[in-house]
Amino acid sequence: MEASSLTGENVNVPETNDIIQDITYVAILKDYGKDAVRTIAKPDNYDPMEFDGCCNEFCSKPEKLTSNVTAQKMLDYGKLPNGKYMINWPGKGNDIYLNIINLRPEQRKEELKKAKAKTIRFLYFLQTQFGFKNLDLADDEFPTEDRLALIPYHRESRRLQGMVRFNIRHIAEPFNYNLYRTGIAVGDYPIDHHHRENEKAPQHLGFYPVPSYNLPLGVLIPKQHNGIIVAEKSTSISNVVNGTTRLQPVIMLTGQAAGTLAALSVKNKNRQGQIPVRLVQQTLLKSGAYIMPYFDVKPTHPHFIAIQKTGATGIVRAQTAISMG
Repeated sequence: MEASSLTGENVNVPETNDIIQDITYVAILKDYGKDAVRTIAKPDNYDPMEFDGCCNEFCSKPEKLTSNVTAQKMLDYGKLPNGKYMINWPGKGNDIYLNIINLRPEQRKEELKKAKAKTIRFLYFLQTQFGFKNLDLADDEFPTEDRLALIPYHRESRRLQGMVRFNIRHIAEPFNYNLYRTGIAVGDYPIDHHHRENEKAPQHLGFYPVPSYNLPLGVLIPKQHNGIIVAEKSTSISNVVNGTTRLQPVIMLTGQAAGTLAALSVKNKNRQGQIPVRLVQQTLLKSGAYIMPYFDVKPTHPHFIAIQKTGATGIVRAQTAISMG
């Protein structure tokens, strides 16, 4: 996490630090029928107060409440088809703080057992505290011995030093910079940092509102290396901005742009940094992707491509809409 003095972002990060976002070992629960009793054995070190404040029905003090929801709504947060639920609850649920970046693989594996254990404790909590005894780990989702996800949910990773370093100023004031003209993916989610499980982490970056935005092509391209295109959570962005660009819709669009750039680079027998941005944008638009964050002009609109192109030139400037989550 870079200090605000380095990024120029007015977000009150006083000094650079090694804090990362909380991670989660996601589980998929399955409804085995209303009469089923699937309660697991009480996990080691179980204390229901570990989840104090997770919902309205289990909160010892008003100030501990992380989300104003019922237990059922907490469960429905990750509701899936066919009677299944994704367990990825951020507020006193199964998030955990583990900084494993500099550990060896065997050390990481050992540390991640803590994340798995917390998810199992949360499962037992749901089963016994709220009567969801008919819910248990799905037996038809993950090919793992413990039936948990294949890998933990990491909300950030090492980031690229790219041709462009994208930060919150570019999102907040897009027309003060020309980066919006080189957009290749869009996003509209607030800055959402998961830091509740680490008291030393800044607590003011949860659902920090930002306007809809687009990501410039330069965040995919290394500043010093050829033959590499970077996507997902490793693009050239600030740590704070990663709180919005890490969201799945954004990284899927970024991935599409990275694949498009790679294909054009091979087809044109040229380095990735020498492919014209307009060619990348045109190719993306033909496939129905967005390059400008216009939510009121859908890809099915007869003038979608023309409006997107006009916006990317700066001839027409749209009004920004703040995303509050």
